[in-house]
Amino acid sequence: MKDNGNYAGRVIILVLLGIVAATVLSAVILITLMVTPSKSRPIDVGNGVGIVSLTGGQNAWIDDSVEAHLLACAVSRLKTTDDTGFDERLCKLIFNSDGGEYFVTLLRSDDGRLAFELPTGERVTGRDRYIKRLLSYADLDNVLNRCEPDTLSVNGVTVYAYSYTLNGTSFSGEPIVFTGGEGDASRVELTVSEPVSILNADGGELCIYDENENIVYGGDVSAAEFKPESGKHYDYRISVSNGGKAEYHFSVTYRLAPTVTVSSSEIWQGDSFVMTVSGLLGRAITAETDLGCTVHIASDGDTARALIPVDHRVDAGNYTVIVHCESFDVSVGITVHQSDFEVQNLTVSTETANATVNSDEANTEYVNTIYPLFDSYDDTVYWDGIFVQPAEGSITTQYGVYRYTNGNTTATRHAGIDIANDEGTPIYAPNNGMVLFGGYLQLSGNTIMIEHGSGLHSLFMHMDSIVVATGDYVEKGQLIGYMGTTGYSTGPHLHYQLMIGANAVSPWRAFDGTAGFYQIKSGE
Repeated sequence: MKDNGNYAGRVIILVLLGIVAATVLSAVILITLMVTPSKSRPIDVGNGVGIVSLTGGQNAWIDDSVEAHLLACAVSRLKTTDDTGFDERLCKLIFNSDGGEYFVTLLRSDDGRLAFELPTGERVTGRDRYIKRLLSYADLDNVLNRCEPDTLSVNGVTVYAYSYTLNGTSFSGEPIVFTGGEGDASRVELTVSEPVSILNADGGELCIYDENENIVYGGDVSAAEFKPESGKHYDYRISVSNGGKAEYHFSVTYRLAPTVTVSSSEIWQGDSFVMTVSGLLGRAITAETDLGCTVHIASDGDTARALIPVDHRVDAGNYTVIVHCESFDVSVGITVHQSDFEVQNLTVSTETANATVNSDEANTEYVNTIYPLFDSYDDTVYWDGIFVQPAEGSITTQYGVYRYTNGNTTATRHAGIDIANDEGTPIYAPNNGMVLFGGYLQLSGNTIMIEHGSGLHSLFMHMDSIVVATGDYVEKGQLIGYMGTTGYSTGPHLHYQLMIGANAVSPWRAFDGTAGFYQIKSGE
């Protein structure tokens, strides 16, 4: 039967003897180094020695201790060598003394011998087994190896590895495997308003999953061609192989600005253009412009369109349309070019003028009846094909004319065209649409307004009679009334006006098929 007390005592004595032996060995190394003849290179340890990685490993620190002083003494007293075989740079030693930092580089040859390179470029070496004994520091393997993978930078946000396995070599030449990772703690959730930019993932393989765990992209990180949808959530998983393997997981929710395009950015006075906004995903938008009009927008949830007029009163120059969507303001530039407009002098009898254009009652009636209809907007596009001229006859007044009436020195602008012919000449609908108004007004006489869709209206004035009623649906070429001279008129004619909202555009562009508003149907 064992004597447990004696056995435990013997174990304690052996441990103490081991500690004493290690201390004696360190002292022997120190004494050996101190008595070895050498040039004097005194190094002050100060408050410790730093061991700095050259390979992406972790840095280490040796506090002011016996080990630190042994290193300083070794470097100070080793012999200069002309051997050029020390090609591998392992790490830097920084002796952090009160007088400053003293940098020494640890070198290794192909056959495993060690040396130090001083700041002067001088290389020193000595008994290899002593140097290795001095450098058997616990964290040195981490310094000599890349023991943690790089972090990724995703739109400026740091993403740590979810898990990793890296291969390395110990100071003694044995294989080492470093493993770890942040796990779920590494999962970063980003909300971005621009494409994702991933740095430090060269050569990595990327898989992107949508909300239903379907793969929407798989391949090299640097070659990723992926068009995200705004408001959608995606899971990114990256695998990087570089001396091992590192996995990164992060999630991205995209809140992207909508895309705004126009059918043309070069517009002539009296024309129009179509603005298209895509990538909305149900988000509400508004738009504004300095072109002097209200922008009416029709949206189907993901795409919105608007007809935007550039009437005869808009000066030539540069303008902007701005679309507001959540926190995004997206602008597009428009250049307006000058059109040629005629000048006309008109004489109207005092009796006719006083009963119409000079009458407060007539003007109030017209404004209260017709102006609200300018703001009507039907999402349905009724028109089909090119608009036709609504009546035969001679053109007595063109669109956009500067008109001086009864010698007045201030011109008014003519917002439509006047087609003159015999009283009773048939008038036809220029295209399909809904009749918004059909009736008599003191200022404009027998009047019709037709909504063709998307805020595009036809206005007919001074008719002798009307054969359609408010609320009727009319087709292109359908008879709607007859030419006359009612209201503010000097003879039988039709005043025909084409409007987008409250802004008049040139009927001739509608008749010849060049009007910009036709582009709204090209996107259907």
